[in-house]
Amino acid sequence: MLTMLVPKEQRPGEKRVAATPETVKALCGAGLTVTLEAGAGEAGGYHDAIFRDARSEEHTSELQSRQYLVCRLL
Repeated sequence: MLTMLVPKEQRPGEKRVAATPETVKALCGAGLTVTLEAGAGEAGGYHDAIFRDARSEEHTSELQSRQYLVCRLL
């Protein structure tokens, strides 16, 4: 199974996040596992609990070894 990581954006002033709860639901429905770094959506108004409700996992260091796809803003 493919796992996607959505990290917290590091650019100063960046309020966007590379995935929304709606896209997380769609990706999980398509068979992906989605993990988010804690606080990834906070600046954009998406709290961690909203992403958990959308079936994402919280990113931990033990999950790092299985990440295959990183989704972030350019």
